[in-house]
Amino acid sequence: MNRTHRHGFNLARMILPILALSVLPAPTRAQVFSVPSLWHVVENTTDPTQRPAILSGSRSLWCGKYNPCWADSVGYPNIAYEVLYIDTGTHLSEYRLNLSMNTSTEWSYDYLHLVGGGGGATDPVGSNSNVLREAVATGSSGTSRLLVSWTGSVLSTTPGADSINTTLGPVTITGSNTGQPNTVSASIRIASGHRALYLVLFTDCLYSPQDGLWPFGTGVLLDNVGTSDNGSIYTDAAPAGFTDSFGGSVIVGTGAAPIVSSRSVVPSNPNPPTLQPPANQNHFEGDAVTLTATASDPDALDIVTMSASGYPPGLTLTISNGHTASETLSGTLACGSAVGSPYSIRWCATSPSHDVGTTSTLTVGPNPHAPVVTAPASMTRYVGGTVSVNISASDPDGDPISSMTADLSVIPGGGATFSPGPGNQTGVMIWSPGPGTEGDYSIKFGASNALPGCATTLLHIRSGTSDVAQGDKVPSASSLDQNRPNPFNPETMIHFRLSQGGHVGLTIFDIQGRRIVTIFEGVLPAGTHKVPWNGRDAVGRQAPSGVYLYRLASEGVYQSRRMVLLR
Repeated sequence: MNRTHRHGFNLARMILPILALSVLPAPTRAQVFSVPSLWHVVENTTDPTQRPAILSGSRSLWCGKYNPCWADSVGYPNIAYEVLYIDTGTHLSEYRLNLSMNTSTEWSYDYLHLVGGGGGATDPVGSNSNVLREAVATGSSGTSRLLVSWTGSVLSTTPGADSINTTLGPVTITGSNTGQPNTVSASIRIASGHRALYLVLFTDCLYSPQDGLWPFGTGVLLDNVGTSDNGSIYTDAAPAGFTDSFGGSVIVGTGAAPIVSSRSVVPSNPNPPTLQPPANQNHFEGDAVTLTATASDPDALDIVTMSASGYPPGLTLTISNGHTASETLSGTLACGSAVGSPYSIRWCATSPSHDVGTTSTLTVGPNPHAPVVTAPASMTRYVGGTVSVNISASDPDGDPISSMTADLSVIPGGGATFSPGPGNQTGVMIWSPGPGTEGDYSIKFGASNALPGCATTLLHIRSGTSDVAQGDKVPSASSLDQNRPNPFNPETMIHFRLSQGGHVGLTIFDIQGRRIVTIFEGVLPAGTHKVPWNGRDAVGRQAPSGVYLYRLASEGVYQSRRMVLLR
């Protein structure tokens, strides 16, 4: 994931949301913890597609949720401030908090913090969310202290992740900035005065599973929580079902004496965001499309974040979050996108206390394209030889090709043939030019479905290759001479002798033995012959500089030589 565009904003993005939250009026009990927390017990009886893997047994503690509106539907949202309260009991000396954890948050922007309440008190923070904010921002608030901060995808190999000493000051565990986390068995050394612990997940307004920009892990999972002196606190327990005095959901303990309790530190906003999707639209493949949805918080209190899913390939999603938010899908509909039509695009707007979703329909029709025909741009062949022109055709839309043709009307004597292959995807033209057919011929090849496609080959027919004058002696043995000139650019002449007439092939190969072009194939009489090579391959492209082999094949006898092309 590329985060270079975010560098330079780290400090501001960590502090500004905290400052913005800290200027809220002093919260009341009913105001602060009335929204269901992300911290809860997740069970293995839940659909596996709607939860993370359980760390141990049949239940774990999870700070996250399932939301089908999100790009990654299992994870944590943007703009979250979630608290898990733990009463670890009375301690006579420093102790160790032991737990299994699987943690992944956006690297260096979203954090899981552990705050100690201090003073040996049972629940000193209570409903005062400002204490947690101040402790996270500055390291302390009254007797409360920031103990540990985790960010990124934490692994068992992450330095310091498994053994943490907080008695000397706050510790930051920085995981990987990419990839999935794994389960860490952590032991955290804590001063005895921090009986009350508060695990705080703080996320900013960008890069989470909600928008799919942090696709690693599923938030925070905990299990097998206990202390070195007082033993187990949470292991595989179902929720207790009570509500504590601050509106939190008690997981372990009672309402009057919670041991593990989940709380959301956000103002309760009774009004969900208003969401306006774009109108349903009809388009064709290749069309430019712009679809915009808008959302806003009617109370102008909450930041609204937006997401979209289910849209066709070729479109890019641009999101602007805020009290008034918008998101736009724009781009060109890709060829083949009609296959998935119609698209039911789901638009979502999320505030800290509400999720709103709706859909619009985008119907994409096929936009037929002509078949693409591929044929050699030019070929040079000789009287007395055989011309073989291979072509191919493909349809960009995957539609069947109904016909494949060649216009042979320019060929003198009517001796040329054209044969389409299976499915009209290949074809070959065969012609044996005779005496008097020297010249240049433009052969048009075509392939059709609803629209026609074509390509043209310029065929150069040259006079016979024989240098034998009447009465000259026939060579006693066949031989292949060195080409002249050599090195050459752009053309060279290859001379050879035949002791008897018959079928002859003269082919050019590169130094790795790959065929470049056959410059002559046909029947020749005995005698001395010459064939030029223009330094081009079978489809008319210039061959690069290098060493090439040319091979003469005649009546089962093969001879080869090297030549050098210098561009």
